[in-house]
Order: sequence, then C-alpha cells, then structure tokens
Amino acid sequence: MGEVAALIMSLILTINMVINFSVYERMHRFFLYAGICSILSTATNIASVYYITYYSPQLHTMAMLTSSLYYIFLISVPVIITVFTYTITQNQKGFNIALTFNLILYFMYVALILINSKTGIIFGFDENSNYVHGSLKNITYTLTMFFILQTLINIFVNHKKIAKYMLVVFALYPVLLLVIISFQFFFPKTIFTGIAQFGSLLFLYVSIQSGMIEYDIKTGLSSEAKLKKDLAQKKAKGYLYFLSIDNIEEISTILSIEEFTIFISNLTSLISTTFPRKAYRISIGLYAAICKNEETLKNKSLQINKSLEKINNLMESKKPILVYYSSAATRFSGGPDIYAKNYEIIHTLLRDARMNESRKLAVCTLDTLNTLERKKTIQRILERELRFESTQFQVYYQPIYSIKDKKFKYMEALARLNNTELGNISPGEFIPIAESKGLIEKLGSIVFDKVCSFISKNRDVVKAVSVNFCVNQILNKNIVDDVLNTLQLYNLETDRIIIEITESIFIEKFEIVKNNMIELAKKGIRFYLDDFGTGYSNIANVISLPFTTIKIDRSLVLMSDDDKKKKLFKNFVSTFKDAGLSILVEGVENATQDTLVKVSSADYIQGFLYSRPLPEDECLKLLKSE
Repeated sequence: MGEVAALIMSLILTINMVINFSVYERMHRFFLYAGICSILSTATNIASVYYITYYSPQLHTMAMLTSSLYYIFLISVPVIITVFTYTITQNQKGFNIALTFNLILYFMYVALILINSKTGIIFGFDENSNYVHGSLKNITYTLTMFFILQTLINIFVNHKKIAKYMLVVFALYPVLLLVIISFQFFFPKTIFTGIAQFGSLLFLYVSIQSGMIEYDIKTGLSSEAKLKKDLAQKKAKGYLYFLSIDNIEEISTILSIEEFTIFISNLTSLISTTFPRKAYRISIGLYAAICKNEETLKNKSLQINKSLEKINNLMESKKPILVYYSSAATRFSGGPDIYAKNYEIIHTLLRDARMNESRKLAVCTLDTLNTLERKKTIQRILERELRFESTQFQVYYQPIYSIKDKKFKYMEALARLNNTELGNISPGEFIPIAESKGLIEKLGSIVFDKVCSFISKNRDVVKAVSVNFCVNQILNKNIVDDVLNTLQLYNLETDRIIIEITESIFIEKFEIVKNNMIELAKKGIRFYLDDFGTGYSNIANVISLPFTTIKIDRSLVLMSDDDKKKKLFKNFVSTFKDAGLSILVEGVENATQDTLVKVSSADYIQGFLYSRPLPEDECLKLLKSE
C-alpha cells in the first residue's frame, strides 16, 4: 500500500510541476524529469513485485522486464538530483563535465541491467522459480550511495555559492534518501524504495520552492524579500550597499546567451564572495549587500570596482562593449519599512551617479537626505496644485520679438510654481520631478487650458502663444480631439496656438509622433521644434515633419564666440531658411549675441535682452505699450 500511495503522490507532484512551471526552465525541468522517473520506478516496482509473487515460467519475460525497468528508473532520480546540484555550484564548463561523467556511469549501469537477462549478474530466477540475487546484487545500492556522496561533497565544497538555508536543504535530501534506502537494504522483505524516492524528492522540491521566496536558487544570492526581512529586524544595523549594472540590457543584446550566462555567473559570484551570506539579488542588473561598518564597506566596494574593471578589460578585448556600473550606500538601523525608505535614498544616489558618470561609491550624506526630503515636498505640492484654479501653479509668458516687424509678435507659455511653502520653485527643479512621478502630462494639460483661457480673455492683444507639449501628450491617441475640443471650448481659432516639441521626442515612437503632428497641422495648428542643437535631431526627420519654425537652443548662441563657431551658427540658420522654415533664436542676453542673430537672417528672437518671462498682467502691459 505504501508503494501505491507513493505512486499516486508522485503523479500528483509531477502534474503540479507541469501545470505551474515551464519545462524549458532548467531548475523545473530537472524536477520534472525526477518526478517522471519517480512515477516510473514506483509503478514498475509494484508490477515487479506482482510478477515475482505470482511467478511462473509463462510470466518470466514480464517479471524480468518489469524488474529491469525498476532498477533503471530507481537510480535515475539520484542521478538527476546529483547533476542538478552542479547547475547551481559550477559554471557551464564544470556542469558539462559533471553531466558527461555521471551519464557515462549511468549508461554503464543500464548496460549491466540489459545484459542481466542473459547473465543473471544482478538478479534472476532459479529452477524452483525463486527470485535470486546475482554476484553484483548490491551494485544499485552502491551507485545510489555514490551519487548521494557526490552530491554531499559537491554541496560542501561549494558551500559559499549557496545560501545557508539551501545548504541545509541539499544536505538533508541525500541523508533522508540514504536512511530510507539503508532500511530497505537491511530489511529486504519490506519495500520502501518508492517511498524513499518520493519522500526525499518531495522534501527537496517543496523546500526549494518555499525557499525561493527568500533565496535565488540560480545565483545562490538571497532575494529582495529576504533583504526586507533582514533589514526589518530590530537589532539589525549597518550600511546598505547597492551595485547597479546600468547597461545590462545592452550587454544582454550584444553577448550570446552562453556568454551572458557566464557574465551573470561571474558577477553574482563576485558579489557573493565579497559579501558572504549578506548578498542579495534585486533584479538581473541590481544587487545589494549589508555591511557592518563604513570602512569595510569602502574596502569591499573598491574590491568590486577593481574586479569589474578587470571584467571590462577582458570584454573590451573580445566585444565592443563595456560594463557601466554605479554603486551607492546608506547607513541604516533596523525597523519597519526601513527597506522602502533606504531604497528611495539609494535610488536617488544611483541616478545622480549615472548622470555624473561616476564609478565611485556614493554614500548618503545629510545633503542627500535634505535633497530627497525637498523632492518629496515638491511632489506633494505638485499633486496639490496641479489644477486650473491654483494660484501657486501659474503660467508666465515670455514675449518673442519679430526682427522684421520690430515688435513682439508671439509669446511662449512657461509653467511656474510660486509662493509655496518652499518659496518659488524653478521649472528646472519641479519639471523633472513631474516627469519621474507621472505628473507631466497632467501639468501640460493644465498649462494648455490656462493658456487658452488667457488668449480668450485677451484676444485683441494676444495673437498667438506657443505651448510646450511633452512626449506623453504627443503620443496620446486622443491628442487631436483633446486639442480641438479645448480650442472650441474657449472659442479660439487653431492659428492662436503653436505647439512646441523638443528634440527628445524623436527618440520615442517616431511614426506615431509624425501622424499626430500631421493631423493637427491639417487643422491649422503650427509647430515649433524646441531646443534644436541639444543632440537628438535628425535633419531628415525635421524636414519630414510639419514644423513652421526651428528654435535654436541658447547653447549654440553661447558658443558663438569665435569666427568658426559664428560661421557654423550662420550655416544652421541658412540651411533651415533654405528649407522654407522660420528661425527663432532663444537665449539672447547681450548686444553681441543680438547682432549675430540679426546678421544671420534669423526671424525671431527670444531672450532676457528683450524680456524675461512675465506674469499675465505684466505681459499684457508690455504688449499694450507697443
């Protein structure tokens, strides 16, 4: 009955594996094979016992066949689990060697079983129809113990590569199997092999599955869940360290699957050996560790940096790619939600390190905490004030001077956040926060509403206003209807609005951008290309889109301090003028720049020399004074 129960439970376990996991993922594939072999060994064992019990010469073939299959499948599970342990303790080369060696040994055993029907070297039947053992009757037990011993040795030799919890699990699996099989050896009339197979396999599978919540079986590193648990402990304190491989997606694209697997293996090995038992895998390109003090942390970080530079030197000689990485750390003392609080600090430090292209360890300081707290406050202000009625979220207007007409003709709408608990907050500070927190589209929509309302109330003075649209607004499938409905709400003609988009939009979904722009242009909406010269533009893209005006970024004006640069600036203007586009130069702040722009044949000027961005009433006053 025990073997029947083991058969049923093995079948249930295997079906569960098939339903819940992909058979193509290595770890689950091994367990699936082990589960199938467990079913087959238990089923053939039951059949074998039946034919041996009711043996007759007529049943000799079935008795030999079922017993032979039982012996073959019986040893398959220890072989599979032994090979499986090499997948998490060895590199690909070591795994291939172990796989080859164990398969050769296994097939030699299978060959002995196959010739046993002729030789009786393992088992057979005498003239009295009794089941008898051959001279190699203990070969199955011997090989099973060999695989068990091999598993134990492999686990303990490579114990540094395995999480402590997993080490105990893998150590107990062969012990459990050995105990039950030993009982079978000393009491041969009691059949426990199926129970031994299923019981030990179930223990290993369930333990690993539950352990995967806290441990990454592939890398041997603890999981993010385990890191949260460790940090939440009341007595835990020290430094939380993060290492980010910033271009992990690019690396995975350039390297082959085998090369990338080796790269990740070397990387995780580096982390786990540098921070034994205190290393964690957050994602494929993000790793964490806990260190007790700052001095040890800096030494270990330096060690990792040196190792990564060696990897870079090796990769550079073989592949056209380098590993770009950044690291950061912050001090902590355990408590609830400590991971979330520190992760935000680390995230800020890593982002700043990436922007500065610094590979040095960034450690949290008081300034970091103050900056983070300020950003949180600005986010709260944005969430509170991003509404049409707000008096703190305002729109300022910077007049645009027409060189031909010698007067202000248009103006640009610019978002401002004034009179808050932090005082006036510059767009350079709150716009990036709005972008990172998913508020930028809402911000743009409210600006557009305020601009339309402003034009509607002052249509005799204000001819047209240019409004900046973000990437999300341009990509919105409803942008055409949204723009036209808003203009209709305020009873405005389409030529009253000019949409400004930046060069960065070109790196997004270009065809969607192009189609939306063309549809709006057909309705009479004009487009400015903002910030030309900041690095993204493709001239072919610019010409193919319905722009009426190119706004040349102030950086090109500022660099025009010698004859070569002046000539380059004039060539830019001339090229676009020849293509039928108007030229607006922004950032003009002094008479020298003003003269350069005018002699270059540009059409419009925008800059502090003519006017700063002004509140509504001051802008209207300036326009009326003309």
